[in-house]
Amino acid sequence: MDDEEGPFPEFPGIDEDDVLIESAGPHFGTRYLYPYQRLVVSNVMEAALGRDGEESPYARQVVILPTGAGKSLCFQLPALLLPGLTIVIFPLLSLMADQERRLKKAGVEPGLLRGGQTQAERDAIFDGIRSGRVKLILTNPETLVTPAVEKSIETLELSHLVIDEAHCVSEWGESFRPSYLEIGPFIARHDPTVVTAFTATASSVVLEKVRKLLFGESSVHLIAGNPDRPNISYEVLPTLSKSRELFGIAKNCERPLLVFCRSRDGAEITSRNLRERVGTSVFFYHAGLTREEKKLREEWFFSSRDGVLCATCAYGLGIDKPDIRTVVHRDVPPSVEAYLQESGRAGRDGLPARAILLRSREDDERLARLESDTDRERMRAIIAYADDSSKCRREVLLSLLGAESEACSGCDVCSRTQRKVPCETEQLGTFIARNRRRFGRGELKAVLRGATAPDLIDSGFALEPGRRLLDDWCEDDVEEAVGELIRQGTIRVEPKGFWKGSIGVGPRYSSERPRFFSFLTRVLK
Repeated sequence: MDDEEGPFPEFPGIDEDDVLIESAGPHFGTRYLYPYQRLVVSNVMEAALGRDGEESPYARQVVILPTGAGKSLCFQLPALLLPGLTIVIFPLLSLMADQERRLKKAGVEPGLLRGGQTQAERDAIFDGIRSGRVKLILTNPETLVTPAVEKSIETLELSHLVIDEAHCVSEWGESFRPSYLEIGPFIARHDPTVVTAFTATASSVVLEKVRKLLFGESSVHLIAGNPDRPNISYEVLPTLSKSRELFGIAKNCERPLLVFCRSRDGAEITSRNLRERVGTSVFFYHAGLTREEKKLREEWFFSSRDGVLCATCAYGLGIDKPDIRTVVHRDVPPSVEAYLQESGRAGRDGLPARAILLRSREDDERLARLESDTDRERMRAIIAYADDSSKCRREVLLSLLGAESEACSGCDVCSRTQRKVPCETEQLGTFIARNRRRFGRGELKAVLRGATAPDLIDSGFALEPGRRLLDDWCEDDVEEAVGELIRQGTIRVEPKGFWKGSIGVGPRYSSERPRFFSFLTRVLK
């Protein structure tokens, strides 16, 4: 790819300041364009309008702009100025609906092509295109490549084809969205005057895959903005109980709060748990909801000033809620691209925001279950980011994307507030080592929550540090904490012999001197 830097190229015979601002202002309330917006729009206009009959180097381009940089205007504005049709491909119906809402609010009538429409609805859209009333189509890859839609498009002048969230071509095309692999052949068949692929984040590996799948061996122009979001502060919290940690964050953090979960079930369970603990303004969002349910929850969260939404990756792509103050990843995401995309939902208004990643050994178990070498390598990279508490978080994230380092404007490492091990680990490890093999798993959980049953307590034990360490934790959180201690090797369940089923300790705490009565208590039982 040709990487572009330097001055803003001239429009072919147009004063871009007058034309762009006069066109953008009435519709989008914009008094100026950011430099990268001006750059992308001018490239599209130059490639579409032509210059002395020469083929433009900008006819095929990939644009990487960080979340909140205003990439929608980069295709909305040219759509008003170009003579032909602009088609924008989105990965999710929610994005299409959100874009349709924003365009109508701006006085622009788009056509929305999706599954489940009647032939009469489709005919009305294409009649609007032919009359000039509709100049911009919003669709998804599945609908675009249907024979009926392609046949209608053949009769139209296709000036600009846009692929929004283009990293989905690489990440979804070869798994559960094979229609993304049909966009490249569609481009070859219809030869749009300009094709622009947009994404907020992409490593060199993902970028090359997107280029190959969309454009084959054609020359592609690259515009890469700085992916850094200086108003977001990054932190990683190793934890024994993600549920307990999330409760503490939701109780104390600045809201609105968006919690990303790995699965639909995870989003629902997390939502229910938080609703019981912090209040009623907690809901979940995932692809399994009906269209009406999604709409209602999007509208609720969009207008909420203190709401908590627990969601899968189905929420967020291109949905512009500007005032999310905190984004938490309950589960380590599958890649650095996914993490930056999703954490980038925070602070789109430019005000300070936090991105928090929770880390436990259950993430390693999920990594071990991945079948693809590529998927494992990408997840290993984000786990390594989470586990390294010695390097600036921002620097590591940018380096994983192949971007230049920036002065850190906020992370737990640079502020020296990083947590290197989960809270309570040291106290629990020492307590269990001093009372090794005294309890079974169930007894240990009861003691940590403050059990006072005579068969578990003696005169000296009641004052033992750690006995009531988790007395304000709920039973499920304690179970999660004990499981995490076992996964990380701090403690272990004795597998055989006289002590079978009792709780012992790993090598780190094996030198801790045990209390004498632990053996005696075990024998007398």
